[in-house]
Amino acid sequence: MALLLWGYNGESKAQVLPQSKSSAIIGGNDGPTAIYIGDRPDFLLREGLDMVRNMCTLANDTNYIKYSTNNPGIIRLIKDIGSGNYQTNYHVFEIDHLQGFLKPIMDLNAHLGKAVYERFYKSIPMQINSSAGSTTVAATSLLVWDDVSHYDKLEQPCLYLYCFENDINCMVLFFPKKEYIVQTYGTFIVHHRFSDLKTSDDVKAALKEVLHVSDINIKVIQ
Repeated sequence: MALLLWGYNGESKAQVLPQSKSSAIIGGNDGPTAIYIGDRPDFLLREGLDMVRNMCTLANDTNYIKYSTNNPGIIRLIKDIGSGNYQTNYHVFEIDHLQGFLKPIMDLNAHLGKAVYERFYKSIPMQINSSAGSTTVAATSLLVWDDVSHYDKLEQPCLYLYCFENDINCMVLFFPKKEYIVQTYGTFIVHHRFSDLKTSDDVKAALKEVLHVSDINIKVIQ
């Protein structure tokens, strides 16, 4: 069994927005058990930006990368991700009614449980990255981040796509659970077809081309 050592000693080179969480109700603000209460209308937007910040921390943690891989191609891509500008000139899109992504598995079995749907939704970013090659999959897999918050305004799963000027984007899944708990998963997207997306039609076209998905709703958040 591989042992990954998680260290956060180095300074991050990435430019990201400061942490914007609300008050913690379990654990410390920076603790692994912290659950945050969402009390702002842009809570999901800022939650996703926090995910980007944490993923950049991983990308710039030399100890973590050293003990995770010695592949030069993977290391180069991770460095490119970690050096990106994630603070300015970005667009954010909300993708809801995610049932359109489920068509491949619904054709096989229409009685799958909620846990299977969650796992399939979590795989959407990696389905995109997989068409960009194994190096991309390996690098982005090492930087995946998950979190949990308390937010009472999310009824159905949705995706936020953060499109940055360095052509390295981030997709964040928000999955509602019992008692208004929201499980959040963040993954970097590195794919040429998802470069320079500025409108909802651009996002629809990219998803249709790469994943053959068309029956979804997309709106611009920022």
